[in-house]
Amino acid sequence: MTGPRTSAQVTDFAAGDGVIGFGPVPQIVFRGREPWSFELWANFDALTDRMDLVTREGEFALQTRSRALWAARTGQPVVLTTDDVLEHHRWYHIAVTFDGFTMTAYLDGRRLGFVTVPDGGVAPTGKPLVLGSGFYGWSTGFRAWNTAVVPAKVYRHQWAPYPAGTPGLIGQVDLTRWPPVDTSGGDLPITPGASGVGPVVLTPAAALGGAASFCDPYNDGSINPGASQWDFSVLAWVNPARLGTSQVIFSNGPVGGPGMRLALESTGAVSLRVGDGETVTSTARLDVGAWTSVACTWSVAAATTTLYVAGEPAGTGYSATGKQSPTGTPVIGGMSDPAARPLPSANFFGSIQSVDVWNRVLTAAEVVRYQTEDPTTDQACVAAWSLTPPLPQNTVTRNPIGIVGDTAVRALATPGTTGEPGMWATCAPTSGTPPTGTLPDAATLDAWVAEFRTRWADLDEVDELADRLRHNLDEVAAQVSAGTFRVPFDLTTERLPDGRTRVLLHAEGQTAVVHEGEFDPCTEWAIWFIIALGGAVYQVFGFGLNLSKVGAGLTNYLGMSLRTPGLVAGLRAAFAAGVTPTAVFDAMQLLWQLGLLMPLIRTLREAATASLTFWTVLSLGGRLLLLFGPSAPLEIALFITELGVAAYNVHNQWTKRPAGCWS
Repeated sequence: MTGPRTSAQVTDFAAGDGVIGFGPVPQIVFRGREPWSFELWANFDALTDRMDLVTREGEFALQTRSRALWAARTGQPVVLTTDDVLEHHRWYHIAVTFDGFTMTAYLDGRRLGFVTVPDGGVAPTGKPLVLGSGFYGWSTGFRAWNTAVVPAKVYRHQWAPYPAGTPGLIGQVDLTRWPPVDTSGGDLPITPGASGVGPVVLTPAAALGGAASFCDPYNDGSINPGASQWDFSVLAWVNPARLGTSQVIFSNGPVGGPGMRLALESTGAVSLRVGDGETVTSTARLDVGAWTSVACTWSVAAATTTLYVAGEPAGTGYSATGKQSPTGTPVIGGMSDPAARPLPSANFFGSIQSVDVWNRVLTAAEVVRYQTEDPTTDQACVAAWSLTPPLPQNTVTRNPIGIVGDTAVRALATPGTTGEPGMWATCAPTSGTPPTGTLPDAATLDAWVAEFRTRWADLDEVDELADRLRHNLDEVAAQVSAGTFRVPFDLTTERLPDGRTRVLLHAEGQTAVVHEGEFDPCTEWAIWFIIALGGAVYQVFGFGLNLSKVGAGLTNYLGMSLRTPGLVAGLRAAFAAGVTPTAVFDAMQLLWQLGLLMPLIRTLREAATASLTFWTVLSLGGRLLLLFGPSAPLEIALFITELGVAAYNVHNQWTKRPAGCWS
């Protein structure tokens, strides 16, 4: 175990001489009307007057010029340049395509500009194709084509990999592994420069840097370890920046009062005190600058505390309390002060990624398991405070987390090599299952496009986007007509003799039992309809789902989530006029606002048929933050055009709604 459950590797172009060469790549030619395309994931540390992204000396250059993208074949009289759209420290998918006549630039799947190329280009020089040279920032993937990638594929495959052997794909370079690997199925030579470029591990967390810095779990007073007089367990991922003082990792109430305190002592040992009981201290110690999991359990009956460091038992002791309180006051990175000071004391200096709380004693094996697994599928988990962007929150209660003082939720970068497949690893194509519901007919599709035109009538691009939506819908309609259309998953139910219900999932040609319980038919359907909404995000960006990988825990979790105030009423309102791509977007926005969409997307990561790093999930979350926040209408409209494909599956689930449900 080397790091917390959410971390990923990227390639860091840390100096101006940082480059990765790919050899001459003779399959890509910059003369005449030969087509080509390049795609790159980038996050910029700097945006200087000129930074080379993709170049071949004497033939072609894709660059940033200040905050604009710039591209041209050498000597080209008309160059492609965009408006000033780039910002520091934000992930972008950049694409430039050439179809023989027109060179087009895309950012995050949206067309920014194009030029008609009048010149004849240049003859091959035999020089290598190069990524970098003056580029300061991070990258997770690069693709090169000897064909022009169409707009829909640019959008849908921003994160999703293409299968090895895809026609025209010359190289699909996974830059989340070191040395980088080509997953295109070809033999693209990859030669990293001797300096200025290398691997960096990114770990999102709350960085706490001051005496008044802490994280405040809003509205989570029901989380009350110690003072509730129930068994409890706490597991946290921490990275201390210094030792020498007592620093609280997590607390519930002031020291000596009702509750508990999990702390890092001046020596680097971990300690737990419950109420006014004895302090139990670990035998193992934490190192400054290193990520370590710390955990503690407390048994009411035995009045016994057990501490764990890095998953290993690190001390046991007696710890009893006679103090109770009906309401908890949980604090991450500090402790309520008995002197009634305005802010917590004994604040933590360093980084904390997560704090999880259970109302039972975890076994030693479970402590090891939940270092890397999502705890929310365990019904005894009452809090899973995730301090990761874009929405720090308790993913059990969906309550937000307040970020106070000199605290920032961001990605922490440390040198290292994980070797794990990442952003654009090769994936097998998904087959899905035949639909069992009613799919939309031609008249319904016409109505979907008309509704889209009405909603976005003020956009100059409405005709182009409506045509794109129509194309996407017709593409799926042709599959329906040919009998080849497949949904990512489908569900059936069986009534058991004892009155319970068994829910069967059918995906990828397999069947799995994902729930046995006493949910009523409406609740069963609502759970899977919400999963279809969450899964639509993955479908829009090219990922298939195999929900046989998701167990009953997700079903139970969503069953509890249905009690979220305003959820059912909001979904009922969104689909009052039936399912349309716009209604699906409105429903996703509601799930986002209620704090349900990101936990669902994180959980569904396990069911994606492609290899997904957590960073891919966070990148998706960042895009959704833009879409569901104060976004430009054009971004939303473009998303909805691609949502048309996924809306088929949502419609398929909607038509199986039990009579009277949400009426």
